[in-house]
Amino acid sequence: MLLGAVCAQPTADLAQTQISDALNAALVDKLHQRHPDLDADDGQFEFQLQAVAGNLAPCTSGVDVDWRGQELGGRLTPRVSCDAEGWQLYVPVTVAIHLPVVVTSGNLDRGHRLTAADLRLQSIDIASLRQGYFESADDLLGYQLARNVNAGQVVTPYLAEPPMLVDRGDRVYILAKSGPLSVRTLGEALRQGRAGEQIPVRNLSSGETIHAYIIERGVVETASR
Repeated sequence: MLLGAVCAQPTADLAQTQISDALNAALVDKLHQRHPDLDADDGQFEFQLQAVAGNLAPCTSGVDVDWRGQELGGRLTPRVSCDAEGWQLYVPVTVAIHLPVVVTSGNLDRGHRLTAADLRLQSIDIASLRQGYFESADDLLGYQLARNVNAGQVVTPYLAEPPMLVDRGDRVYILAKSGPLSVRTLGEALRQGRAGEQIPVRNLSSGETIHAYIIERGVVETASR
């Protein structure tokens, strides 16, 4: 009789456990797809789901989880369903993912060019970082701050701008491509710019002013990108 009492868990509790287990497995799988190095058992990842209302029959076919394109992190409402029992519902889930992201080591002024000493890593819930973040300080070396920042502030793509690769008046190589052929001539940049930006350049051989894309320091390209 004692064994029977242990097995007689309310069906709603069984369904709740199945939903919780299915969501946990789906969340961990989705997490590892985006952040393969993150350890879900090391306190970097946690989730809370709202208790399921109603008296659901335990699922005998396996609970399916459908994210419907939702990004991992913050508050989500995945659809969970059971084909065998014919039920489905949306379960509010709150997800926290703690990752080391780049923050500033001290107070810095607008226009400052970032060095390794200016940056450090700090574990933060990335769901709260709506403007983006960087996971490596190396990716920001040479970037220029667009505004004043305080110590411990998360560096976002809106806060730090890529370094200028070309200044006005610089001599640059102009690459002109036509099929497999590539011609290189010398030019003068008429405006400063960053990688991928289009700037006016004067061809020093012909005197003609063209528009070209910056592809690396001191090199621009006339081919469309």
